[in-house]
Amino acid sequence: MSGVIDQSVVKAACEAPGEDEPRVEVLSESLCSASELRQAVVAGAITTGVFCTIVGVGIGYVLGLRRGRE
Repeated sequence: MSGVIDQSVVKAACEAPGEDEPRVEVLSESLCSASELRQAVVAGAITTGVFCTIVGVGIGYVLGLRRGRE
């Protein structure tokens, strides 16, 4: 093989043929309330904290076993 790379250029149309305007729905209200957002943030923080704690303890345990063998 001579090491030649085959390069192709593809042109894609941004608009579908026959459509003048994109389909967009404008919402005048929020998707969730402030209390729902707060609950989601707290749940995410707690879940992340528990996950990081479990992973940290697991890594510490493995490293502790490794150091104990040395």
